[in-house]
Amino acid sequence: MLIQYLGTSSDDSGSGSALSVYYYLAALPPEVLQYFGNAFFTPFVVITAGANIAPKFKFPTGIALAIALGVVYGVVATIIVGEISNGLYTPERLLRLGITVFLCVGGIAAGLFQARKAERQAITQALL
Repeated sequence: MLIQYLGTSSDDSGSGSALSVYYYLAALPPEVLQYFGNAFFTPFVVITAGANIAPKFKFPTGIALAIALGVVYGVVATIIVGEISNGLYTPERLLRLGITVFLCVGGIAAGLFQARKAERQAITQALL
């Protein structure tokens, strides 16, 4: 990941301004970016790949995979609720958890969108 080298304040191209997205992304450690990237792209790739592999029912396959991911995330959520009740979560960890949940839901939604798109393309090709 080379994002930490983009948009630093020593950059003369103007991308190091305080309003630059790269400036803020460069301030984050690469591990955090990788963690949040995994939170979004894991459900996205699972649903999109499963839907594209399915020979006929692409969108229902995407829905089934989204439900399976929901069950897995539900099990993880019960473990996290137990840890929260034991006082193991600080406000920073709760913020990180909230961002992770938001990105996971976004990844699932984007994956289902791609699954629907793949099904429409398959139907269009079948009609031609």
